[in-house]
Order: sequence, then structure tokens, then C-alpha cells
Amino acid sequence: MQNARKFRDRMDEEGLLGTIDIFFCPQGSSKQDWLTAYKWGLQQDWINVIGFSKIAVPNAFLENYTDDQGIKEARHMAYDYLKEKGLLIKPIHCLGQGDPTEFAYYDHPMMRSTDSVYPVFAASLGQDFTVDHTTRTPTPHNFLETFDMSSVNPELIESNIQFLFNQVGKDLWKK
Repeated sequence: MQNARKFRDRMDEEGLLGTIDIFFCPQGSSKQDWLTAYKWGLQQDWINVIGFSKIAVPNAFLENYTDDQGIKEARHMAYDYLKEKGLLIKPIHCLGQGDPTEFAYYDHPMMRSTDSVYPVFAASLGQDFTVDHTTRTPTPHNFLETFDMSSVNPELIESNIQFLFNQVGKDLWKK
């Protein structure tokens, strides 16, 4: 929350506040801490989009969170809680993905987007989502900067992206 306020102040100083949408990604070492940060983000009129981190949400909602696992399950738990409490009132962007079937679960219009590189990374490992969509290999943080894409099968990338697209649905994809 402190970093978000600093960012807001910087945008204000540069005359950019109000000209761009500001994205806030709640953090917390427990479910309660994460929910406090999430609710704080909802109360800030200058925050336009809330992020569901593939790291922060599992860390807050799963007791034994380990490296890039349980993303889908934890975000479903967060989504269910927020939906039940009427707290899905700002657009939600999912940072990354676990199991690509995660997105088929969301039926609320505030669940708007994801930015996952995982369909490409999975293809680089030879993983075809139509055969195996549950195996989760942690994505290296520097994947896009260091990986040579020339050896990756472009048809497999397209197939994985199409699988994800089919899970999300055309209406959500356009948002």
C-alpha cells in the first residue's frame, strides 16, 4: 500500500494521475493481510484495476504454498470469497496462470484478463495443453529475456493459446 501511494504521488507530480489506469496488486503474508490490502485498493478512487498475483494469492490463501503451485486453487478461493462478500467491484487482472482451466471458473464480469506467458513456456517444454494442462513447471523470472524461441514449435504455442482461449471464452477474451 505504501508503494502504491508513492506511485500515485509520482504520477500526480508528473501530471499523469487521472490520465492512466492504475493497477494495484494486493500483497499479504496471510489471508487477512491480503484481504486488508485488497479492500484498501477498492477504497482508493485512483486505483482502477486489482491484480490477482500468481504468487501473492496462493501465499495468502494456501497454508503450504510452494513455488508456482496451487495458483488455480488459491485464486478460486479468493474469487469465491470476494464474490460471496460482494467485493468484486473493480476489474480483476490475473497475473500469470497455473492450470489454464482456472479461467473457465470465473463467471463474474469483473474478472477481465490475464497476461500469462505460460502457454508459450509450456510449449518450450513440449507440453501440449490438449494432452496435459495440469502439470505446472515454475516459470523462470527471466524467461522472456533469456529464452531462444527459435527452437519452439509455433504450432504447439498456437495450440496452447487456443486451449486457453477456449477456456476463457470469447466474451472474456475481448475485454
